[in-house]
Amino acid sequence: MIKIIGKYIKFNYPDSVIYLLLMIGFTLMITVFNYQFRHKRIQGYAAYIRYFVSFFFFLFLLPFLFILFFVDRPGRYLQEVGFTFGDVDKGLIFLLIGLPLVYLISLFSVKKEDIQAQYPFSKEACQSPGRFVLYEICYAVFYYFAWEFVFRGLILFTLLEKNGFLIAVFIQTVLSTVYHIGHPKSEITGALAGGIIFGAVTFFSGSFFYSFVLHAFLGISNDTLLYLRIHRPKVAP
Repeated sequence: MIKIIGKYIKFNYPDSVIYLLLMIGFTLMITVFNYQFRHKRIQGYAAYIRYFVSFFFFLFLLPFLFILFFVDRPGRYLQEVGFTFGDVDKGLIFLLIGLPLVYLISLFSVKKEDIQAQYPFSKEACQSPGRFVLYEICYAVFYYFAWEFVFRGLILFTLLEKNGFLIAVFIQTVLSTVYHIGHPKSEITGALAGGIIFGAVTFFSGSFFYSFVLHAFLGISNDTLLYLRIHRPKVAP
């Protein structure tokens, strides 16, 4: 029986355990902890904050704690999956080039009606400046950081050695794009392009920190521009 099971299941510690944790986490995030289900039971603003925290817990904290306590030389392993500043010179160049481009993309995307309807996820966050700032901090810290840790960190780097750059980037791009199903079509297309670009940034810099900054800046820029549009002073005729 063990031989039969071993024929179809290849266990590679610790990566296999991490993949299992991620599969469980993704399953829970698209079902039980999905913000669309929570929104029906909890007031909108709280539903999205809890969604961000849940995303952080299942897709960052649990894999991180497993690495910290059950992997030999956890510091080295975390560094190998991009939990480092990597090549700082390259990373800063990517940020200097990427941040202005990301802002231009935001200026263009917020003009689309489907983006305006989708973002910010919580329209209640726009009720006051303090609430909006808190929402965006949670968005960046709990959601975007965990997102980059998973896709551009764990998935990309654990696939690199045996599969090479192209396959590793393609797989994490497909997975991160699929997670956008249900979002506006333009965003799904953008997620496809972004997965490749952010994956390349992470690979060449050796760190997911720079893709995190770019990705979070994109999302927060979108929300902020839409927030300012909502609170734009009305000009008397």
